Amino acid sequence: MKKITRIKIPEEFKSHLNVKDIAGSDAYPIHKFSELVEAIAKLSYENEEHLLFYRGQSNDYVDNSGKSTFLPTIYRGQNLSQEEIDDRFDILENASKELSKEFLKSKTKGYQEVRRKTLIRWSILQHYEVCPTPLIDITQSLRVACSFAFQESENNEAFIYVFGFPYLTNRISINSELDLINVRLLSICPPDAFRPYFQEGYLVGTSDVTNEILNPKELDLSNRLIAKFKIPKKNFWDRKYSSLPKNALYPEKDKIMDICSKLNLGKSSGLLTKTFGEFMVEWMEIESIVRANTYKERKKYAKPINTYSGLRLLNERQVIDQLTFSELDKLRILRNDLVHNKIEIKQNQLKKYLNRLKTIIKELRNKGL
Repeated sequence: MKKITRIKIPEEFKSHLNVKDIAGSDAYPIHKFSELVEAIAKLSYENEEHLLFYRGQSNDYVDNSGKSTFLPTIYRGQNLSQEEIDDRFDILENASKELSKEFLKSKTKGYQEVRRKTLIRWSILQHYEVCPTPLIDITQSLRVACSFAFQESENNEAFIYVFGFPYLTNRISINSELDLINVRLLSICPPDAFRPYFQEGYLVGTSDVTNEILNPKELDLSNRLIAKFKIPKKNFWDRKYSSLPKNALYPEKDKIMDICSKLNLGKSSGLLTKTFGEFMVEWMEIESIVRANTYKERKKYAKPINTYSGLRLLNERQVIDQLTFSELDKLRILRNDLVHNKIEIKQNQLKKYLNRLKTIIKELRNKGL
């Protein structure tokens, strides 16, 4: 996607935000939700050529140069090999076929369009976190973005990102000139899909999706970044505004969620379900933690630092203890075996590994990593 141009930053934000490099700037501190609304109002007025969207995260994930990065999940990871990317696209293709079958089997409203349109299938798979896709979740609701930022956060602060897009013309807007796709979930999902309606969700990506990455930066949503803010977990909400609870963001009675939970993501040699996709996404979180905490070493050495080397460095610096290092290394080997060697594993066993991985991530985040 092409980099956004002609953006304007209100004068008071310029102490933190460099208009020429928003992704590399420090996040501007905001203390109250009402203050954030006012900041967005100023941004919106100054950038009338762009339609604003938001994304909330518990952490500011950065690339090798220390800049905020927002790659689609299917392209995330350190030093990805072509084989690994091909595997992810194979899993996505298999999940798409399974989704079409389940929609047809259950006669869910909209099944004809799900069968016909790849982008609709990918949008559902991404939004329901089934497996990595070439799309990224954003929202037009500032309250939803802030609620998401705090959902899984154990930190004292979270981050809100503001992106600028062309004004939408259709429920699936494709701008070939800017190499952009914007999918309005509320328009393409069947009424049985409650989650997109509560989350006011959209999905964005590039128009020419391929499993061959020539320049990852072209796929990065940071190209459309207008501003980033840092918000405190304590005393952020007031009497007028409150966070949306988890059961509102993830409603339990959701037929599409039930369909997605039945999908078989494995190839003919395996029986991997949604748990595999969850495991892969959580492992990407580990890779992000390693990248963010080995930034100085990666700048110092000419050769790139892979995940194992990064974990070893953190262990040597006593950032993680020997037990955590050993557990993560075993999970790293399991992850490689699942992706490259196509090993079979029982679901209850994989769920145990997944739960342990989530626990370790939570512990690392509690340490400020």
